[in-house]
Amino acid sequence: MKKTLAVQRLLVVTIFVLSTRASASIVTLDFETAAGSLITSNYFEDGFRMSPNCHYDVPSVLAVDGVSFTRAIGWDSNVCPPVVNPSFLGPPALAGKPPPVIWIDYNGAPFSLTSLDAYQGGWQVQSSAGGVFSAPFPPPVIGREYTIVFSGVGWTNINWLLFSLPFGDVGEPFGLFDNLVLAVDEPPSPWLLAVSLAVLAMYSRRVRVKSCQRYLNR
Repeated sequence: MKKTLAVQRLLVVTIFVLSTRASASIVTLDFETAAGSLITSNYFEDGFRMSPNCHYDVPSVLAVDGVSFTRAIGWDSNVCPPVVNPSFLGPPALAGKPPPVIWIDYNGAPFSLTSLDAYQGGWQVQSSAGGVFSAPFPPPVIGREYTIVFSGVGWTNINWLLFSLPFGDVGEPFGLFDNLVLAVDEPPSPWLLAVSLAVLAMYSRRVRVKSCQRYLNR
């Protein structure tokens, strides 16, 4: 009997752990459905929200030094203001005025930044956890794509990202990025919990039946 109770307890703990554990999912924002120039509206992809305080551009094809890139997100200080986003989702203090910024969040849920592709220097990205990465002008590889990899507490379980242009006194900075690779936690599946509880109930019933049979056979 003690052995049976121990097995049941182990099953309960195992089921609880498996059914309540959130799994990580990788999302890549490639902005393939975005298009146009001087865009003053918010962009949504895979649950993420991207919001400029002024505007952004999406060149369908960008050719630099013979290398072509598609659907990158670009922003600069040109006509900022008066061309501004009336529905900016970031801090109200940044709305509708320079410096131009781009706000990205997961609608209030935490996420982690793994990497992104950049095409130009003169920009900076910050996170809600205190992470800061600067890409001063000129970029590390002039005119060509480079991938930036992020890790550590400053880029894990964050609530937002803020892209800005803090180097206005050097050259003519503008930001251009693509392919944000982000990790999000998926909630535990209610179906897994239901199936696990059903298995536990079936096991408990079998144990009771065997116990009754042993009692009757005495």
